[in-house]
Amino acid sequence: MGAVAGLIIAYSGVQALVVMIPEGIRQLKDIRIDLRVLGFTVLLTSATAFIFGIVPALQNSDISLHEGLRISGRSATGDIRRRWTRNSLVICEVALATVLLIGAGLVIRSLRQLENINLGFHSDHLLTLPINLPPTRYPTSQDVLTFYERLFEVLRRSRLVGSVGLVECIPLKSGDCWSSRFVLEGRPVARIEDLPSADFNVADAGYFRAFHIPLLMGRMFDSRDTLQSEPVILVSDTMARRYWLSESPIGKRLKPGRPTSSAKFLTVVGVVGDAKRRNVEGPLHPELYYPVSQAPGGMYLVIRTAVEPTQLIDTLRRAISAIDPNMPVHDVQAMNNIVAESTASHRLPVVTLTIFGALALLLATLGVYGVVSYSVVQRSHEIGIRVALGATRSDVLRAVLKDGLLLVALGLVIGLVAALGLTRMLTSLLYEVTSTDAETYAAIPLLTLIVVTVAICIPARRAALLDPAITLRCD
Repeated sequence: MGAVAGLIIAYSGVQALVVMIPEGIRQLKDIRIDLRVLGFTVLLTSATAFIFGIVPALQNSDISLHEGLRISGRSATGDIRRRWTRNSLVICEVALATVLLIGAGLVIRSLRQLENINLGFHSDHLLTLPINLPPTRYPTSQDVLTFYERLFEVLRRSRLVGSVGLVECIPLKSGDCWSSRFVLEGRPVARIEDLPSADFNVADAGYFRAFHIPLLMGRMFDSRDTLQSEPVILVSDTMARRYWLSESPIGKRLKPGRPTSSAKFLTVVGVVGDAKRRNVEGPLHPELYYPVSQAPGGMYLVIRTAVEPTQLIDTLRRAISAIDPNMPVHDVQAMNNIVAESTASHRLPVVTLTIFGALALLLATLGVYGVVSYSVVQRSHEIGIRVALGATRSDVLRAVLKDGLLLVALGLVIGLVAALGLTRMLTSLLYEVTSTDAETYAAIPLLTLIVVTVAICIPARRAALLDPAITLRCD
């Protein structure tokens, strides 16, 4: 019956986990409980039932009739071998629960660290939409810019729209993003490998306003930057500090590619704040931005809204349709969802380890409760005599609690030692948290101790309330 119930829960659990799997690891979307897994489960369950059924049967098969009827057969000592087996299983359950819960605690702490990272932008109330203008209908750069200008005019009429901007590569979202080496004017290098490199992007001033990325120095892109004017760029704070150190980068020039490249030199006109581009946990990389007005093409439209971003989707569809009815509107996403997807690979282990840890703690709690309850029944004669001879209720309560807590303490010690070795396998999943994090190693044993102590208190209270007259009369 337990196996059937477990399979039903497992099937539901797998379906729930599949929904949580991030887009980047689609191959896991096919996981399911197949016949091989089902067969293995049936064999494992059968073997477990047989082993844990045959062991106590063999232990009791050699008890003589005389021994079984003796009063001392129900004494406090009982059969040492049987008690050792039961106690060992409980200790193992507590140790396993401790290991799993410490693992869960570490990845939970790591996820919390990730969620508190300064991304360099505000993701709330932001909507993103890819726009790819077909060359057949928009053959020139001016045609592309005209489309964007008309779209901005329509969108800004809506009271729901705040800032509107364009960017080629959305932070934390894979796409047509690229990196390149570049040449700094007046700084020759001997080898190509020694050339500096940076992430290249294209954006307009509206993108920085929508994402709340600050201008730190110089000026923002504006009407002076056209297809006919001298090419300009903005650089990130990390890039400015890395390649110009304490110098001001404003007015400095660089060109992408090798020294022999025919590309034009680009003039730095401003420095903007850093924004996480590749992933949440990775380091900041130098980044430079071309203005959309000088490098138009396929872009992401970004809109900061005054309401929930999804409420703007219909307005967005109507605005694009009014300019070009044949333009498809797809892959509309709230920026918060993109940020959540970027941490989904960390969130999945959190959920699975937490579930396994909670189940292990439940089993350990039930195990301790069962052993202590059984011990109380076995020792009822002894407890009755102790109370009859003057032992108080609190004395009985302490004695039962002491036996139960001793098992828990042994399990916790073994679990902590095992966790120190096993949690090293989680290192790749951790961010700014070590596998020996002191907070986690202190909190989890305390949590386990509290939960299991509550379970022990139930049979301990029952033992303290035993009536010695009734107990001794029954014996």
